[in-house]
Amino acid sequence: WQACIGICQKSYDIYKHYESWIMVVQSLQSLAKYHVAIDQRDDALSFEDRIVNEIPYENAPPGFQSQQLVDVTLARVARNELEPAQQLLDKLRTFDDARAYNDMLDGIQADIHYQAEDFKAALPYYCKLWIKSIKLEQKPYLKQLKSRFCELEEKLGIEEFDKLYQDSVEDDITHPRDYTG
Repeated sequence: WQACIGICQKSYDIYKHYESWIMVVQSLQSLAKYHVAIDQRDDALSFEDRIVNEIPYENAPPGFQSQQLVDVTLARVARNELEPAQQLLDKLRTFDDARAYNDMLDGIQADIHYQAEDFKAALPYYCKLWIKSIKLEQKPYLKQLKSRFCELEEKLGIEEFDKLYQDSVEDDITHPRDYTG
């Protein structure tokens, strides 16, 4: 991994010198991944923070900055680094193009709450995704969500789950328990 880090650091330096920002971002992403691989998570966070804070996105293609922040947020959630992931998610929600990512951001928020074992906070976000997936008949995603709902029901208990579910979903939406898709 050290050889990869060395090569990637040199690439980063060259790309930064020539202000090739898309390539700088790719180099920083790779550096973050390599540092995770050798269990240097603080360094990985530092490289990701550079993607977030040091890249001049003003002249970037539309949506490029948001996509980079989504990628960093997902990487942090995958590593169970929930506080930095939440901070970045909150920042993302303030962007003008956040609406285009709204379902994805809700999914990330649900996963952050779930991983933090705040199941009551997670459920309404999963319900939003359930409603949208039912309406769009997204069968593979519905199966994944149904599985997550089963886990939530087990963790919250049937009574608490049903109360929270009913607060978030209208009666005409199929209950996950009844979904057979």
